[in-house]
Formats: sequence, structure tokens, C-alpha cells
Amino acid sequence: MLKALKFVQGAVSKKDYQPALKHFRIKNGRITGYNGIVALSSPIDLDIEATPHAGKLVKAIERCEVETALNLTAGGKLHIRSGQFRAYVDCHEESEILDGIVPTGQSIPTVHNMLESFRSLAPFIATDASRPWANGILLRGYSAFATNNIIVAEYWLGHEVPDINLPVSAINELLRIKEEPIDIWLDENTATFFFEGDRWMRTQLLGPEWPDVSQMLNSDMELYPFPENFFDTVEKLVPFVEEDGRVFFRAGRITTSPEEGAGASVEFDGLPDFGAYHYKHLMSLRDVVTEINFTTHPKPCPFRGSNLRGIFLGMVDA
Repeated sequence: MLKALKFVQGAVSKKDYQPALKHFRIKNGRITGYNGIVALSSPIDLDIEATPHAGKLVKAIERCEVETALNLTAGGKLHIRSGQFRAYVDCHEESEILDGIVPTGQSIPTVHNMLESFRSLAPFIATDASRPWANGILLRGYSAFATNNIIVAEYWLGHEVPDINLPVSAINELLRIKEEPIDIWLDENTATFFFEGDRWMRTQLLGPEWPDVSQMLNSDMELYPFPENFFDTVEKLVPFVEEDGRVFFRAGRITTSPEEGAGASVEFDGLPDFGAYHYKHLMSLRDVVTEINFTTHPKPCPFRGSNLRGIFLGMVDA
């Protein structure tokens, strides 16, 4: 039972404008949650019909250590019993929204390296209300794409996929589940991912208004491995960066100030004598990017990783 609850717990709204979305729907041996964008559903061994408050139910079940029993009281609350533990969870009367959440669409070929592409691209997803199309990962052609307006990255999937622009909330849930889907259904507005054990996740899709970034990613420039301990060195300087977040490359140093006698610095060889970058964007390359060319600054710096390529835009060096 707890396994089913943990599967659906990510699909609970944190906002109060639609109270039903802060609840689970238990009906016909299934439990479903929906936060307005992502819905998660799993079989559950309960022969009841109820719409319990999601957060309170999860907390109650987490405190159950032995055989657990659930039933509805005459007052319409969900009663949880486990050993000496007792809890009563309020239920919501409105269930029409949650009852209407079902998979729709047509089956498409599964993306066998989908999770790995999402793990690689997740650090580069935007949080930009003015460009909602960038607040997720786009599957298009033979690749997956992500951009935060500083970094544009492409992950080579190796087989053709239809246009699917998945929001970041769906990406986060798929990475939390850590299972490759066994089937994917797609319609005009939603995608549904099916998992072993008759579980599924349905998500609304973002608009496909992505620009064609293929040309800007094409580069025949030589790339170089990151110098040893590069990211550890940047991390040392984080407490000393100014509000703009910049770190600078100087002759034999990485520093937090372009001026001599100011800020903090670490002696470091193997980098150009110029360049300024936001430390958060530099650190986002860790674990996924293996080679880069910093000499192109102030133009975008090309980079590469496993099945990954992209460009990285620095900051004003002054």
C-alpha cells in the first residue's frame, strides 16, 4: 500500500485554488493524484471509494509499521489502523475532476534511453515565465533538447521521435520514479507513460514553439577535457562571489573579481587568460559535460558529453 502511495504522491497540488487537487482519489482498486499538470495512478489493495487528503494520508501510512487496515467512518473520514497507531484523514466531497483523469491518445515507440537523456538535460531546463516552451525538455527528430537561455543542449537519442515538449514537473516525476516506461501514449495535449504493475503517469504538454537550434550547435572546433579539479575549485569560490554570480578566468587563476587585490581566487592552470561565467551555470556542467572550449568567449563555448553536445554563453568580462 505504501508503495502505491509513494508512486502517486508527486501528483498533488501545493496550491489551494482547486481543493480537489490536494487529494487522492481511491476508486475501483486504484489510487490517483493530479496537480493540474501531472497525474499519477497506481493499483491499490483497497475496496473503498474515497477522496482523502493526500498529504495527511501519506504521513499516516508512513507511520504504520505492522499490518494496516483502512476503512471509512460513518462521518466520511478515512480511518487508518496499524498496531497501536490510529489516524483519521478528512475526505473531500468533490471527485469529478479526479475521476476524469484517464490515459488518452495513441501508442508511440518507446524511447529506450529516455531517462538518461532527461538526467543529462535536466540541469539546463529554464524557469522562465516569459518563455514557457523552454520550461521543460523537447523531444524532436532524433534528439532531446533543453535550454535556459545561457546553455543550449542536445542529447542524441538515436531513433526518431514525434514532437513532445514535456514540462519540468513531468521530467522531475519521471526521474523520481527511476523506471523506463513500457509504453507511451500521445495525443494533442497530453502524454501518458505506462510502467510495470499497471501504473501510469499522464502529463499536460508544453507548446512546441521551439526555435531550430541545430545550426548553432554545429561546431567543428577542437574541444578539451576540463582540467583536473576544475569544479571543486569553482565550488571553493562560491561563498565569495558577488551578487551577479560571476567567476573570472585570469592567467593562472580563477577569481571572483576582475580586479587585482579584490575578491577571492585560487591558483589554477589549464584555462584561458580571460572569460567570465556564472558559477551556477558552470557547476551545472558537472557530471554531464566532459569537454569544452572556453577560448571562444565572448561567443558561445561549444561543449560535449556522452551523447550530448551544446553551447554555453559566458558573461561580460569587465
